[in-house]
Amino acid sequence: MRCSNSVTIRYLGCGLLGLAGLTSIAIPARADVLPPPSTLTHCTVSSSFLDDPTACSILAMFDETFANLTLFPFVSLTAQTTSAATLFIHGAAAVADATYSFQVTGGNVGDTVPLLISTTLETLSTESDSAHSSGFAELNINTSAVGFRTLAVVCTDGSCGTSATSFIGTLSTFARSGAIGDFINLHVQSAASGTNRPFNEFASAFADPFIYIDPAFPNAALYSIVVSPGVGNAVAPVPEPGVLYLIGTALGALVLLRRRRAHMDR
Repeated sequence: MRCSNSVTIRYLGCGLLGLAGLTSIAIPARADVLPPPSTLTHCTVSSSFLDDPTACSILAMFDETFANLTLFPFVSLTAQTTSAATLFIHGAAAVADATYSFQVTGGNVGDTVPLLISTTLETLSTESDSAHSSGFAELNINTSAVGFRTLAVVCTDGSCGTSATSFIGTLSTFARSGAIGDFINLHVQSAASGTNRPFNEFASAFADPFIYIDPAFPNAALYSIVVSPGVGNAVAPVPEPGVLYLIGTALGALVLLRRRRAHMDR
């Protein structure tokens, strides 16, 4: 028999089995150096396209699209596209994608710990038909305890398997303390295709997650969350008045467009 170098020390010493028998001593789970995040924004208008790790924007004669991605002080992804009404068919789209690692530390290696993820997924579109405009937002997670799962997905055209266009709430999952390889993936996209319709087409998507230990867990105070370097695991602040004004303006424009379309369909 030889001594084991595994995470759990199975014996007090080689040759002491007769005296002490099998003994298990759990090793505390400590933070490891996590890999850096992977980010990408992609903007397309007709045959023009632009890739960038954090932001892209294209403004053409009839179309405008942009994507923006931030990781600190909180994670936030936005994609927005507008296509003007013309006699020609154009294509415009924006995509933002971010993947970053996280690790549960504290307690003992291998402890199964309940996690909560507070997030907002928002999509908006002037159309329910993806052939004209659409918004999509998705949150995926991979943990050592449950594997890869899509925890939330929303879209404006129902093609994502749900009729929900937004999600605001808290999601739950599990991870093992000390495990390596757990990650969160966020994906948002918007698209619009100008056609000979009497109104502009608009779509947007947004996502922002915050992951933490379930406080109802009896031993929650023993554990904490570590994320990839450069990533802020914080709740998004309340929007500034200027941001609220822009959101309100976009929503107001959407309402006017819908009313105009309903009036012309009569």
